[in-house]
Amino acid sequence: NREANSMNIIFTGGFGFTGSGAVLDLLREVENIHVMNNEFRVIVDPDGLLSLRRNITKYWSIYNSDIAIKRFMKIIDSTKSLSLGPYTFLNHSKEFNNEYKNISNQFIQSLIKLRYKGYWFGNDNMILRIFNHRYLPNLLKSKYFRKKMYLIPRISQTKFDKIARRYIYSLINSITDKDCFCFDEGFIGLYIDELLEILPDCKIIIIVRDPKDVIATTKYVGWKANPINVFRKADWLFETYSYWVEYLCKQKFYDNQNVKIIKFEDLIIDYNCSKDELFNHLNISVEKHKNMKKYLNPELSKVNVGIWK
Repeated sequence: NREANSMNIIFTGGFGFTGSGAVLDLLREVENIHVMNNEFRVIVDPDGLLSLRRNITKYWSIYNSDIAIKRFMKIIDSTKSLSLGPYTFLNHSKEFNNEYKNISNQFIQSLIKLRYKGYWFGNDNMILRIFNHRYLPNLLKSKYFRKKMYLIPRISQTKFDKIARRYIYSLINSITDKDCFCFDEGFIGLYIDELLEILPDCKIIIIVRDPKDVIATTKYVGWKANPINVFRKADWLFETYSYWVEYLCKQKFYDNQNVKIIKFEDLIIDYNCSKDELFNHLNISVEKHKNMKKYLNPELSKVNVGIWK
């Protein structure tokens, strides 16, 4: 299997209707890049990889680590195939050649030291409490009135990052032997520091867009994550996007060798210049761009610029 020095990993992400799909379409036209068909969602989402990292390193306790690993297991189960769960249309088992669950389980098992039956506040209920305090044989209590629990030893962030890095590369190796792999991971721009600690050589592409066009898009297309009421929608959009912009400005990621911020409008209106800058940042040879404008045609995408007017 390939290691970090033989593969380029790219993360692309926006902040909701900011145009990350345009960058993904552009990268799909490059012959040596594998771009995921769907959002990954396993790294930055609540209970994902970064949440797990925090709860078994910086914020470790016996309780936090047990709950965190169970929640991570749930997000893996929810994303492995089409289901009625919270990630209904994701099918990572198909995406990763039916190796997704197996590789994820290997990662999970590498973190667990002990499995046992028990209960405490947060994972019990009244029935469990009543029967566990009655005089019953321990075997009976363990079999029927206690739940699976996991002992996750506290480990350093460095050790966790090494294990997580191996996990991510194992997933990639199960699907492609191309030089580059691109994850579609929304909101990755809010977690750049943590991601770079796990994958210090990865490239991160953040897509921003004129907030007025974002607001107009949410109105006409309909983003179900924000309120229907127009006044509440305005409050939601202002608080959300003002925080994202403030965060990016404070972090000064514009000059970071790992991070490139692309303005959607520039990519469409000044296509050649923006494409060259992006390819240069990702060390992509122009000769590899074999399917130019097959998926991203700037002439057709111009209708998405200035739609607020």
